Amino acid sequence: MISVRSCPGVEIFDGSTGRGSREYLAWVGANKDCYVVNAYKPKASYIIKLHRANCRHISDSNKQNYTETDYFKACSCSLQILENCIANWPGEVQHCSKCM
Repeated sequence: MISVRSCPGVEIFDGSTGRGSREYLAWVGANKDCYVVNAYKPKASYIIKLHRANCRHISDSNKQNYTETDYFKACSCSLQILENCIANWPGEVQHCSKCM
């Protein structure tokens, strides 16, 4: 998994206790004007995609397992703080074509 360093102003939802899909969806619901990085818990390659928190691709409450399977989320209400936090992660950051 990507080594996620502690970044002030960034919430990480990785499927661990208290940091699962339920907590992630609660954060998204309370922070619709904020930003979410959806990142693959890596094997050989890294997929890092930046979304607005209200993007249906990463906030549909009818879906399950947003954080408990192959992906985790890094979330912030500051795009600059979030981009600075992920700047050294391996892989290329892509912007969602639907919401960014």
